[in-house]
Amino acid sequence: MYQEEIRKYNPLTIENIISTAKADIPQCFCSMPWTYCDASGRSLKRGTAILETEELCSAYMAAYGRMHRHKLYYALDNAKDKGNFPYDEVRNGVEIFDWGCGQGIGSLAVMENLRKVGLLSCLKKITLEEPSDIARGRAVLHVKQALGTNYHILIEEHSEYLPSDSSFDNTIQSVKIKQPCAIHIFSNILDIESVSLKGVSKLITSSGKKHIVLCIGPANLNESRINAFKNYFKDNNIQVFTDYRETKFGKHPNGSNYGCLIKSFTFSLTSAESVLHKYNCFAPIQMFACYAETIPGPKQKDIINGAFEIMAPFDMTVRKGLNPIFALVSNLISRGIPTYASKDITDAISRQEKAERETSLKAIARIQKTIIETMITGRLCLQSEEWKILIIEDGTDTAKIAVEDFVEMYNNLIAMTESYDKMLLPHINIVKAISASIDEMYDMVIDVSVDKYADPEHVFFSKYKAKNDCYFIVRSSYSIYEPRILYTTERIKYKSFAERDSSGKFILNEETVSHLRYFLRLIFQKEDFRPGQLPIINRALGLKSVIGLLPTGGGKSLTYQLAAMLQPGVTLVIDPLKGLMKDQYDGLLKTGIDCISYVNSDITSIKEEAHKREQALTGSQIQIMFLSPERLSIHRFREVLRSMRESGVYFSYGVIDEVHCVSEWGHDFRLAY
Repeated sequence: MYQEEIRKYNPLTIENIISTAKADIPQCFCSMPWTYCDASGRSLKRGTAILETEELCSAYMAAYGRMHRHKLYYALDNAKDKGNFPYDEVRNGVEIFDWGCGQGIGSLAVMENLRKVGLLSCLKKITLEEPSDIARGRAVLHVKQALGTNYHILIEEHSEYLPSDSSFDNTIQSVKIKQPCAIHIFSNILDIESVSLKGVSKLITSSGKKHIVLCIGPANLNESRINAFKNYFKDNNIQVFTDYRETKFGKHPNGSNYGCLIKSFTFSLTSAESVLHKYNCFAPIQMFACYAETIPGPKQKDIINGAFEIMAPFDMTVRKGLNPIFALVSNLISRGIPTYASKDITDAISRQEKAERETSLKAIARIQKTIIETMITGRLCLQSEEWKILIIEDGTDTAKIAVEDFVEMYNNLIAMTESYDKMLLPHINIVKAISASIDEMYDMVIDVSVDKYADPEHVFFSKYKAKNDCYFIVRSSYSIYEPRILYTTERIKYKSFAERDSSGKFILNEETVSHLRYFLRLIFQKEDFRPGQLPIINRALGLKSVIGLLPTGGGKSLTYQLAAMLQPGVTLVIDPLKGLMKDQYDGLLKTGIDCISYVNSDITSIKEEAHKREQALTGSQIQIMFLSPERLSIHRFREVLRSMRESGVYFSYGVIDEVHCVSEWGHDFRLAY
C-alpha cells in the first residue's frame, strides 16, 4: 500500500512521504506516531531503533520526518545567516553521496532545494549507502519518484556499512567520483560510535575534485564526534561555511524540543594528503586541566596554559556510557583553569623551585585527567585486582603523587555515596620509565610532557605494550580548538551526614563528614564547616528540598556551592541583586572555579555576549549559572532550559538566593523574584 501511494506523486516531496507514512501506520498511532509499538513489541525508542519493518519505517517518518526536513533545509539554505550553502559550486555537474541514508530524506532535501534554485539539471548521480534493505529500498523509491520523469539520473545503491575501526568486513572504503562536485550528506550518522571518523575522512577523499560536506546531528554529548571529524582535515585546506548549534531548534509533535548541530565545509581535492592530516594515530582530543598554587586574576588568566592533547591508538570520542562518579571526578579536576591542587600535592612539591613546581602541577593535572578519561572510555576494568600503570615523564617526577592524589579524591567521593561506595579502584602499581620492561604488559601507559607540544602526524607509540590499546601520549596544545566540556549525568545521592536526635539536635556522622571535609578543603580551602551549614548540605546532597537559614556571614553561599560542585550537572542560582550576583561570581573565581557564568540586565543589553553565555550554558560548559529573576521569567529562556535536558544536559539544583529580601522588603519586592 505504501509503495502504491508513493508512486502517485510526481514529483514526490518530503511532505508527501510524511503524510503517506502517517496514513500507513495503525490509526491508533496516527495522532501520536512516536508512541508506535508493533505486535512484537518493537518501538521507535525515541528515534534510535533499528527499522526492521515497513511499518516501523513509516512510524519513524511520521514521528521524526519533519525534524529531519527542518535541519536539512536549514543546512541547505543559501542565506548567510543560515546554511550559507554554496550553490554556485554545483553548476558544472554534481553527484550526491547520502551516507547512512535511511529512507533517503537527505537526498530529497538536496533535490528539492536544487529544484528551487533552478539547478536540479546539474545533478547527475545519487549514491545511497544504507545497510538496511528495507530502508534502502524505500530510499531508492523515494529518490526515483522525487526526480519525476523529466530527469535521467543514475542511482547507485550500497548495502555495505560505513568504515569501522573494529572491522573491515562489509564496509565501503573508497568511492569513484566523476562529476566536478560531490555533496556528502552525513545526517545523524557521525554521532554513531561504531562509525570510524578516520575511515570516513579517508573514504570521502578517495577521489573527486570539489567536495561539499554536510555534517548534521543532534546537539548533545556525542556532538563532539562531529567536531572531531573535522579535525582530521587541515584547517588551511577546508572552508567552513556553516558552524551552527542550537538546543532549542524545533519541537517534535509531542511538544518536546529537539536540538541541531550543523558543521558544513568544502574542500578541493588534489590528493588525500593535501587535505587530510597524516596522523599516525587518531585525531587527538583536546582536554583542559591545570593546577596552581595561586589563582591569577581574570585579566591574567589564559586557558591555553591548561590546554593539552591526548593522542591514542584508538578513537577516544567513543565512550561506553557515562558513570556519574567518573563524570564528577573529571569535572572536579577541570573545575578551573587553573584551580588549586590538594594540600598533599603542594606539600609533595614544596621543595622544588617555582618554575619546576608550576610544571609539576600541570603534569599532575594532566596525568589525573588522562586516567579518568580512560576510565570513561571503558578500557580500564574496575574488576581487576591491580592496574599496572607505566608513566613516562619528561623533566618531571610526579607520577606517584599524581596517582595517590587521584585515588584519595576518588575514594573520598565514593565513600559518601549511597550507590557507588562499592565501586572501588583496583590496587594501582605505578611503574616509572627507568624500571619499565618491553616484555611487560601494562594496563595503561602514559607518556606525559608539559614542555613538548602535540605533533600527531609524527607521534610514535613506543615499544611498551598496553592492554586494550591504553597507550596515551600527552602533550601541550599550540592553540584552543575545542571548548571545555563538563560532563553531566543523573544526580548522585549521598549518605546522610547528620541526623536529628529525639531532642531535635543534629548529630554528625563523623565518618561520612570526614570525607565531605576533604572536598571542603580541596575545593574551597576551608578546614571545617560553620555552625548550621552541614544540616543544609545534608538535605541538598540527599536530593531533598531545603530552606537554609543562617545569619549574615554564616556561609549560606557555601552550602549550595559545595553541593553544586559535588553533582555532575548544572546548577541555576536566582539572585535578585546584581551586586550580590557579581560578588558570588568573583568569589568562586578566587577559589579556582571558573566553569561559571551569570546573566543579568548588564549582560542582556549586549546581545552578542548574552547569546555567547547562553550557548556556553546549553553546550555543557557551565556548572553554576547565576540568573536574574526576570531572565527565568522569560518563556523563551525557560524553553531553552527545557531543551537542554532533552539534549542530554542534566540539572543538579535550582537555588533561590537572598530569600530574606522578601521578608525584609515586602511581597511587592521584584514581582519576578
